Amino acid sequence: MLEQQSSLLPKLRTKSTIILDIVGSYYSIIQSFLSNVPYYSDLSFNARRALIKHNSETVGSFHSVFIVRESNALDHESYIVGCSNIYGTENFDILRKFMSILDNNGTLVKAMLLIIAFAGNCSKVVLDHSESMGIMSSTISLVRIQNILITMFWKYLIYQYGFLGAVKCFDSFIRYILNITLWTETNDSVQHSDMLSTITENMIPLLVVQD
Repeated sequence: MLEQQSSLLPKLRTKSTIILDIVGSYYSIIQSFLSNVPYYSDLSFNARRALIKHNSETVGSFHSVFIVRESNALDHESYIVGCSNIYGTENFDILRKFMSILDNNGTLVKAMLLIIAFAGNCSKVVLDHSESMGIMSSTISLVRIQNILITMFWKYLIYQYGFLGAVKCFDSFIRYILNITLWTETNDSVQHSDMLSTITENMIPLLVVQD
């Protein structure tokens, strides 16, 4: 999409709609990412809905950092200018910091994405009186999946880095996700919030089809 952006006329490259299409593609990944995991098909509609509702922002932000780094998106001036207009220039210092400390092991990053994608709630906890207890209790079924994923992740870390290295890596992973979550909560872009709401709403019908 960055190549398509570069092919546009200069005055069109930084339009908010173009930038949000690119950023939105980073966030839309959670649906296809989850549906390709065998455990996902065993979940009820409510459990799937809970994953989309509670994890889309953090998973999307984490994935954005990874994709922006791997695609060298910050080498494209039009992308930087367009994003600055939406998110503010100060966000680029934060983004670069996240990019610099993100592990270079692509397999490890994908494992991290998988874990937070199947988390019961990987966002700021907000009491929602409209959410039934049935939806909340359905997330209990995620515990078994989480245990499997964490166990596999831990064994991989042990194999790759040894015990002490695994402990340090796991600690860094937890800190990284907490900081990503905090970063997303401080984002006050109305355009971004509207984009994410639209993406989430568009995912719900797909859950019904797949149920």
